[in-house]
Amino acid sequence: MPASSERRLEDLSRYIVTPPPWPFSVGVIVLFGLAVEAMSALGGRAGTDTVDWFGVLGYLVPGLAAAGLSAWLVPLFRRAPAWPALLAAGGTIVLVVVSLLPAPLVLPDSFPAMYALALGAVFGLHLLALAAIADRRLSRVLVPALVPGVLGAVALAREFGGSAALPALAALLVAGLFVLAFVRFIERPVRAAFGLPLLALSNAFASHLIAGSHALDDCFERLGEEVRVLQTTLHLRRKGRPAIIVTVPNLHPGPLGEIGSSNLPAELSARLGGETLVLHGCATHDFNLVSSNGVEAIAGAVEGGRASLHHRPLAGPSSRVRDETVEVLVQPFGDTVLAAATRSPLTTDDLDYGIGLAVQRGAAPFAHVAFADAHNCMHEVPPPVEAASPLGTEYLAAADRGLVAASGTAQGAFEAGVARRSVPFGRREGFGELGVQSLGIRAGGQITAWVLLDGNNLLAGVREQVRAAVLDLVDECELLTTDTHVVNTLSGRNPIGLAVPVEAFLPYILETVGAALDDLAPAEAAGSTVLIDGVRVFGYGRVGQLGTTAAALLAMLGPVAAVLLAFALLSTLGAYLLLA
Repeated sequence: MPASSERRLEDLSRYIVTPPPWPFSVGVIVLFGLAVEAMSALGGRAGTDTVDWFGVLGYLVPGLAAAGLSAWLVPLFRRAPAWPALLAAGGTIVLVVVSLLPAPLVLPDSFPAMYALALGAVFGLHLLALAAIADRRLSRVLVPALVPGVLGAVALAREFGGSAALPALAALLVAGLFVLAFVRFIERPVRAAFGLPLLALSNAFASHLIAGSHALDDCFERLGEEVRVLQTTLHLRRKGRPAIIVTVPNLHPGPLGEIGSSNLPAELSARLGGETLVLHGCATHDFNLVSSNGVEAIAGAVEGGRASLHHRPLAGPSSRVRDETVEVLVQPFGDTVLAAATRSPLTTDDLDYGIGLAVQRGAAPFAHVAFADAHNCMHEVPPPVEAASPLGTEYLAAADRGLVAASGTAQGAFEAGVARRSVPFGRREGFGELGVQSLGIRAGGQITAWVLLDGNNLLAGVREQVRAAVLDLVDECELLTTDTHVVNTLSGRNPIGLAVPVEAFLPYILETVGAALDDLAPAEAAGSTVLIDGVRVFGYGRVGQLGTTAAALLAMLGPVAAVLLAFALLSTLGAYLLLA
C-alpha cells in the first residue's frame, strides 16, 4: 500500500466534528439576526432603503426554522439537536456574509440580488450537508433544506416587492440542480470501485458517530473479504492463581474510534478473561476487521486450542539480538517462544502479515512463535513494512537470529507474575481502557519485564526513558503497545507521550512492574497456534482506496462550494437584470 494512503486514512479522523451544544448554535443564529437588524435600523447597509424587521424575518427566522425543522423531520437528528443547530448556524453565517458583501456598497440597489444569491448558496450547501450526514436520498432532506430559502424569499418579497423573490427562486432552483448533478457525479465512480454509493458510507459513518448505529458495520461487511490468519498464544498456568494468557493476533485494531476492530485488544482481553495480554501482531490496516463481531471468532479459536495444551515447567532467560536497525527480544517457554521486534529510536509502524507468517514458518525447533511488533516508536505516521522490502528483510533476519539464540538457551523451572493498572488518562491523552499491563518472568537467574501499554505507539524517545527506569527493577525489559485505534478519534497521530509527559505516567508503569514482581509464582507454560478462519477484513488495498478516495473528495469540497456559488451568482444576477 502506498505510504500516503494509510496516512491519509488516519488523517481523515481530523474531519470528525463534535458539535457544540444546540443552545450555543441557536444563540449564534439569534446574535447574527439581531446584529443585522441593528445595522439595518442604523442604516448600516450603505444607504439602502431598509424596511423594519428584515434582520429578523430574513436572517433569524430562516435560521431557527432550519434548526427546528431538521431536528423534527430528519430521524437521525431527533435525539441529536446539536447537529441541525450547527448546520443552521453555519447557514446563517453564510447568508449574512454573502448577502452583505461589499457589492452593495458600490451598487446600493444590488442587495436583493446578493441576498437571493446567498439563499441559493445556503440551500445548496445545506442540502449537500444533509445528504452527506443524514440521508443520501435528496427527497428525504429536501424540505428541511429548502424551507429557510423559501422563508427568505417570502421576506424578500415582503420587503422589496414580489418580483424581488424571483431571483431567489432561480438561485434555489440552480443550487438544487447543481447538488443533484454533483451527487450523481461523485456516486458513480465510488459505486463502481466499492459497490456502494459514497454517501451511503458517509451516512453510515455519521449515524455511527451520532447515534451509535451499526450501519457502518454492514457497509464494511459488504466491502470486506474473508481471510485466514495464524494466531499464537502463550498459556501460563500457576497453582492457585489466575492463568496468564499472552496472545498475538495477526489482525489490526483499526481503523479509528469505535469502528471495525479499533478496540480489538480490550474486547479480546475481556472475552478471553483472566489475565490476558493482547500484543500487536503483524498486520496492517488491510487486516482491520469489518466489525467487532470478528472478536468472537478469534476468542473461540484461541479457546479451542486449549484442549490440546501440554504444560511444562520450562522457560529460559530472555535474549536480545540485533540485525542492522532491528532489535528482537526473545524468551523461550518449552516449545514456544515469545518475541518482540522494535527499531526504536527509529520510527516504524505496522508490519505486513507476510513477515509474521515467514517467522512462524521458520520457527524450528519451536512449535509456536508468538512474534509481536512492539510498535513503540512514532514521530510521524510512517508507511507499513512490507515483507519483501529492505526493511522487511531486516526484521526477518533479526527474528531468525532471535530464534537461534532462544533455541540455544538452557531452560528450567521458572516463575511468572502479572499485574494491570488503570491510569487517570483517557483516549484523548493516548491511553485505552486497559491502561498498563506487565508480565514478569524469573528464569535462569534473570528477571524480564514485558510491559504492555494500551495505546497506539509511543512518541519517539519515550521507550528509552521508560525502559531506563524499569531496568532499575529488572534485568531486561521491553515496552510494547497494543496499537488500539480507539485513541484516534481526533487525530491519526496520538501516541502515548504526545499529550501526557513521561513523568506523569511513569509512576504507574513502575507500580505495575513492581506488582507483577510481587506476584511471581512457580508456573508452567504451553503454546498454541490456531488458524483464525472466516473473519472478514477490509481487504488488500481497500484502506488505501478508501483513504485516497475520501481525501480526494474532501479536497473537492472547496472548489465545489466555489462553483456552486458562481452558478448561483450568475443565475441570480441574470434573473435580477432581466427583471430590472
